[in-house]
Amino acid sequence: MKKIAYISSITIFILLLGCTFHQAWSDDLLTRDQAISILMEQVINQSNNKETLIAFGPLNYLGGGDKVEPCYPSEKSGMVNLHEIESPTWFFYVNDLPNAGFVHPTRFIYIDATNNNPTIDNGIVIEYQEWNPKINEDSVYEDAYKGNTHTDWVYGTIPSTVPIMPTGRPHQ
Repeated sequence: MKKIAYISSITIFILLLGCTFHQAWSDDLLTRDQAISILMEQVINQSNNKETLIAFGPLNYLGGGDKVEPCYPSEKSGMVNLHEIESPTWFFYVNDLPNAGFVHPTRFIYIDATNNNPTIDNGIVIEYQEWNPKINEDSVYEDAYKGNTHTDWVYGTIPSTVPIMPTGRPHQ
């Protein structure tokens, strides 16, 4: 009987220890508010068009295996058509010309959630795009132009008129 109690005590200790390590790892990740502050300081405040751009970002960070891509892949050289997430990462979509119909400049911003002091090229990756993103094959932010109440909205004034969104692959 003592042997069973001893084994149970060790099992509970190991489980609690594992939860403590997981909690410590989770506590080391950037929060969404911290990631938004970094986005503001490192990206938006450095933008020439900060008065007119808008930015969105999911409420939760992306994890290993998640995939981000533009709604319509570009055939231009240098454009990234698929970004696979390897570790906890905060993703932000910056629409540089929210009053324009597509195709126009947008940016996909990736902030490493495990880096407590990320900078451009050291924990922050900027991909220049032309479309809104898809995350894990789901198109996001196509309906974002319905007022400043979108839950993922983080910066800027969403236009009162809805830009024309294509229903099929655009002609380029």
